[in-house]
Amino acid sequence: MKKNFYFVTNLLLICAFLLILNNSLFADGYISIGGGYGGENNKANISIDGGIISTYEHYRALYGVGLGYIFLDDEVPENTLDYPVPHSDYTYIGTKNDGGETLLFGKFGIEIVKNSGFFVYGLGGISYVKEIELAQSNATGWYYTQSEDSKTHGVYGAGIGYFPINKGIVLMLDFDNRRGITGGIGYKW
Repeated sequence: MKKNFYFVTNLLLICAFLLILNNSLFADGYISIGGGYGGENNKANISIDGGIISTYEHYRALYGVGLGYIFLDDEVPENTLDYPVPHSDYTYIGTKNDGGETLLFGKFGIEIVKNSGFFVYGLGGISYVKEIELAQSNATGWYYTQSEDSKTHGVYGAGIGYFPINKGIVLMLDFDNRRGITGGIGYKW
């Protein structure tokens, strides 16, 4: 009896999942690469994303996921030691970025006019950057990592895109708080 209960429960959950994702069961796929500039960092970025566009006859929806990278200045000197200054005679330099910022985001949108291929979408996600508290020894001049921390930021924005009814080139324009304006070109199959 208990096995049947679990079987029926799992079957109902799977059916509910399939009903919710009904639009994506009959879908076209896309992949896109892009780049841009701006955002809170005022730096260049590159992104790649992909997803599906439902082919439901009453309306078409866009579901996507992407990865981005913001080219921040690596503000940590190359010869920095990975431990705190071993004495008290040092100058605190401040918090510095150690490399770029990595983003993970999702997209959801709808077609503006039926069968036009023009979509409006929202995007949201998170970003990650490694920060180091840097100090310089007054005795030796060497740089030290006093501490390091991973900082996360929320990513939110919107965009417009052209996904032709027939297969072909995809054009997108995103705007979000971390990357700024990002244009993309890709292919839909």
